[in-house]
Order: sequence, then C-alpha cells, then structure tokens
Amino acid sequence: MQDVQILHEQPYPSMARRDDLERLLDTIPQVEHDNPARPEWPPAPQREIDLATYGCGAIIVQDESVNPTGTHKARSAHETGPVWHRGWAERMWLSGVDVTPFPTMSIITTGNAGAAIAQAHQQYGLPPIRCLMDRATPASNTDRLIGLGASVYLTDLSVGVLAADDILAMTSNREGLDLTSARIVDRQRTFYDWLAHESFNHFADAKNGCHILLPYGSGDLFANLLYWQAENLRHGPDPRLQIPLSTLASINIMAAQPGSPASAARYLTGCKPFEYFASNDIDGAIRAGLTGSRTGIYAVDEQEIAHGAQTLAQFMRTSESGAAGVALYMALWEQQAFVRHDDILAINTGG
Repeated sequence: MQDVQILHEQPYPSMARRDDLERLLDTIPQVEHDNPARPEWPPAPQREIDLATYGCGAIIVQDESVNPTGTHKARSAHETGPVWHRGWAERMWLSGVDVTPFPTMSIITTGNAGAAIAQAHQQYGLPPIRCLMDRATPASNTDRLIGLGASVYLTDLSVGVLAADDILAMTSNREGLDLTSARIVDRQRTFYDWLAHESFNHFADAKNGCHILLPYGSGDLFANLLYWQAENLRHGPDPRLQIPLSTLASINIMAAQPGSPASAARYLTGCKPFEYFASNDIDGAIRAGLTGSRTGIYAVDEQEIAHGAQTLAQFMRTSESGAAGVALYMALWEQQAFVRHDDILAINTGG
C-alpha cells in the first residue's frame, strides 16, 4: 500500500442503534424520484447570455453555481448522503436489528465532491465522509473539508490506478464503501438524473440543432446525460421528460476535457481511477440512434479554458473547470462548427 498521511480523522460512533435509525428516518425527508410535480432537487436557473461582444452568438447557460457549496456536486452528494442513508435506515429498521454498523464511505476527491458530501453528511448527522486527496492539494481545500467534518488522508495520486480496496485501506475504512467506483450507488443513473431532465427539457421548442456542452472531469455528469437520453429512448419517456423523443434523440452531448494534465481547470484533471467510456461506447450509442451524431469528448486547450472562464465570470459565479463547456462552445464557434440558429445549452458546473 502507498504511503498515507492521516491529516484528520473525525470521530463518530461505529455502531447504529434503533434510536439512531429512528433519528435518520425522522430527519431525512422522503423523496419522490421521478415526480415532476414534486422535484427531488430545486431546478437550476437557465439564463441567456449574449456573447456577441466576444465574437460568438447567444447561448443559454444552466447555472449550477447556485447550489449549496457552489457546484453541481451538491446534487450527487444529496443522493449518496441523505437519500442513500435514509434507504439504508429503512432497510435496517424493517429487519428488526437492535445494533448494526454505520455505513462508512470513502472517496477520492480534489475538493468539490468531498465538500458537497461532507456538508450533506454534516447537515443530517451522518458518518463523516473519508476523503483521499493528493499531497499537492492546497491547504485551503483540505481545511475546508475538515471544517465540514470530513476525515482527510493524503497520498501521491499520480503513482498509478487505485482499486476500491486500495482506497478503502488508505482511508482506514476496509469494511466501508468506496464511492469513487462502487456500482451499488448507481452513480451513472442517480447522481444527476434531475439535472439531465432539466437540460433535455430546455429543447421543448427547438427547431434547429440541439447541443448540450459541459465539463468532463470524473465523467459522472456526461454519463448521467447519456444514460437518461438512452433510457428514455429505449423504454419510453420518463414522467420528467417534456420534449418529443425525436428531439431527445437528436441532442448532441459534447463534453470538454482539458488537453493538459496541468490545466488550470484542476477539478477536471484529478485522479481518475476508472474510465466510464471508451470511444467505441460512444460510437455505439450514436450508431444505435441513442444520441446525436456529434456526441463525444472534446479537448480544450489552456487558452480556450482561460477565455471561457473569464467570459462566463462576467455573468455568473464559475471557475476554469465549471466554465469548460462555455470554453468549448467558444472554441467550436471560432471553427464555424455551429450555425447561428443552433440551440445550445451550456452547463456551468460552478467553482
């Protein structure tokens, strides 16, 4: 096992009793997962911004910076925090156990995901999230997590790919759950399902090319958009979908990934212990008619990232990472990859 520095460990009881289960069931709201009349998460505003003075056209930006902790990660933290733990508490309560181990979770994070999860866990008195971070992480990031009640461990994440067992061992959590790659949390379906449908529904009146542009870091957001695009097309419309299936099938989901591992968009270049997609996966979805023909992952260079972030910051809170979708739009506009009447939604993931 790699060398690990324990920066901070947050104390918490290891065992849950019946009164602990009752507390969670009483304090964590029960949600409806697909009822548009009772959204599980408040929709993010979609704002038109005119980029004519920057040599481009007008686009709509879905502003995820309005979320708690300032990024879209608050949505996934809601799923792995209160929603997941309420389900666990319900199952334990129905089983009739008097005492059972609390579930403890670990994650590799550069900061935003860990902070969002830590805040959600702190709000509902859940076991502290255990965050594995790179030794080069700024102290401001680690201090923020510790202040939110997280346990923090430091190592060299550039050495190689870490398996789930490695992550759990390095965070003193061998019997726990690794959120970085665990399939049991159903991350590509649940993390951003409401966000995906909010984005799709923007195109209710679309008459021209439909494009969603977004940052690509862990791949979770891109995966959720592709999953729900295909799920609606294969099995019929979800109650939350408000656009024709023909429109949904035409949407191009275009993800912006920094070309440099030392990019200023540092939340998009952190440790990636697994990859969601090989190129043939995306090509297969296109050939099957489950997504638009231009869906894919696109490289953006540092000049484009800086230009996109500086531009979007004139309109809303963002960062080099959060504005990568707008950076991709501006770069492709210069290449005349869009026509003036294309319908474009960029997702600002915040910062």
